[in-house]
Amino acid sequence: MGSASGLRADRQHQTMHKGFVSDLRIIDISQGVAGPLASKLLADQGAEVIKVEPPEGDYSRRYAPFASEAPDPEQSLTYAFFNTSKTGVTLNIGTPDGAELLTEMARRSDVLIEDLPPGEMAELGLKYEHLAEINPGLIVVSITPFGQTGPYSDFAWDDITLQALTGFLYLSGNSDKPPARAPLEQAQIMGGRNAANAIMLAVLEREMSGLGQHVDLSIAEAVATEPPFQFTHYSFLGIISKRTRRVNVPVDGDFLPCRDGYITMASSGGNTWEELAVFFDTPELLDDRFADRLNRSNNAEELNELMVSRLSDRNKHDVFDAGMKSGFVFGVAQTPQEVLDCPHLEDREYYQRVQHPEMGALRYTGSGFRVDGEQCIGISPSPRLGQHNVEVFCDWLGRPRESLDRLRAAGVI
Repeated sequence: MGSASGLRADRQHQTMHKGFVSDLRIIDISQGVAGPLASKLLADQGAEVIKVEPPEGDYSRRYAPFASEAPDPEQSLTYAFFNTSKTGVTLNIGTPDGAELLTEMARRSDVLIEDLPPGEMAELGLKYEHLAEINPGLIVVSITPFGQTGPYSDFAWDDITLQALTGFLYLSGNSDKPPARAPLEQAQIMGGRNAANAIMLAVLEREMSGLGQHVDLSIAEAVATEPPFQFTHYSFLGIISKRTRRVNVPVDGDFLPCRDGYITMASSGGNTWEELAVFFDTPELLDDRFADRLNRSNNAEELNELMVSRLSDRNKHDVFDAGMKSGFVFGVAQTPQEVLDCPHLEDREYYQRVQHPEMGALRYTGSGFRVDGEQCIGISPSPRLGQHNVEVFCDWLGRPRESLDRLRAAGVI
């Protein structure tokens, strides 16, 4: 893999456990969500990621919300999240000088991530075969909505169209209403996670063969795997997975209102129905009308009224804590603030606090796993636009510093 170049000098990692991929160098020219998420996941685990933006910046810098009152490309919280722990440069790869600089960076790196439309890299003189000649170990990852080939490969797209086309939307929402879009950019997030997995598989294969490869990552195909069993069910049993209505039995997955929000409960735990009646101090639950699931379903309205009356003056977290400690299966619908303040996540040091030079203190989610009881590596803030141009182009690639003025004037950086 690429050796360390010293480009991390100002990244200020609070290193915990050594990152799993600290000897991996990635050039990322992608924008938005999918590609940047893939490189972020690896950067947060120690990979050296050089984020290459056009001179005007990644278009996600223009995504709201902003930490400031007015839109500011240095204060987009979306950009700040998807580009942590990266070195940042500006480069117009559509110019001859820009393509030459990118080629030189690829020569010295392990992975190149790009998300241009199929064929555009070749038009810029950057096709995989050319890059593989100068660096046989290079792994090029091309992330596109529909892949490099196929009848849809040149289609325009939006996140909701990818969710719809792949069957993901068909399962979302209530059966008596139109499909419901999953919030945020879920298709691109699935594509980004798949890309990170594909990169590591390609790296492992290179350890054996010594050769890189071209990874063709289709976001649509990544979304079609979620949930994967719907196609298996249909292929083998002819069963079409469908959206469902709200459950009829309030204690089997529905949401019940408390004084300050909602809880949900399931009767799939180890405790008996009789123990649930004792827990809620509600002997009426032992009536024959609620003796089994069929009767509870037939008398769901009365059961719901009974449960709501018992919960209306109780706090949701009190019910949740007491219920779970008693062996029941309860859930609490937490607001974003409550998730941030969750004592369980706090105890596991899930969130990391990062000081951003433009926005101040930000909290970031962790990796979701620990190694030997520790987080793998600290997170550093996303780069400012062109922050590391001198370090990358001059200190690393050896261009004279005075040449940057010429490149800037020509619109190359």
